[in-house]
Amino acid sequence: MPALRDIVRGEAHFNIIGRFRMWATISGVVLIASLGGLFGRGLNLSIDFKGGTSFTVPVCPGSSLTGVSSAKAVQDAQNALAQYNLGDVRAQLQTNPTGATQAEGSACSTATELLVRTPHIKDQQITLPAVQKALAQLAGQTDQNQVSFTDVGPTWGKQISNKALRGLIVFLVLVTIYISVRFTCWPQPGSMRFSASL
Repeated sequence: MPALRDIVRGEAHFNIIGRFRMWATISGVVLIASLGGLFGRGLNLSIDFKGGTSFTVPVCPGSSLTGVSSAKAVQDAQNALAQYNLGDVRAQLQTNPTGATQAEGSACSTATELLVRTPHIKDQQITLPAVQKALAQLAGQTDQNQVSFTDVGPTWGKQISNKALRGLIVFLVLVTIYISVRFTCWPQPGSMRFSASL
């Protein structure tokens, strides 16, 4: 392979035409793998794009979540909220990057937090406080106000998603136009040369 210095100087020789089948195969494999990952697994969008309600609560030492595996903690959180029929409930344990802290009103000092994400909760008067209370008890907190939450409505999330998609499309179109014009109208005498020899 030519050195980076040769590429910068425009003195590199890549046999693209003579080995087009190899390069086409490599490009095809990369493209198929990318599309498979995008459409097969899908995108794990945050509530900012999908809408929903996110809860965060510090986990006190000695609570039912202490010393358990992440999978067990997730299962416990889902079971605690099953009675509210919230739909797809996702949970995870995470470590506070600032280390062990004790918030005002908290029952303990801890660096571990429980993060729970649910679909948008419409009932802000009864269901939302009940969910906060259930998560507070699960995490060993005596005050349900220690369970902070962020709520994004589905309409707002859809608007953000549409704007992001439009921005991506505009970006790709502009990049395509720039590349087409740049390499068609302004050829550089010292640009990289591609050899057709075997």
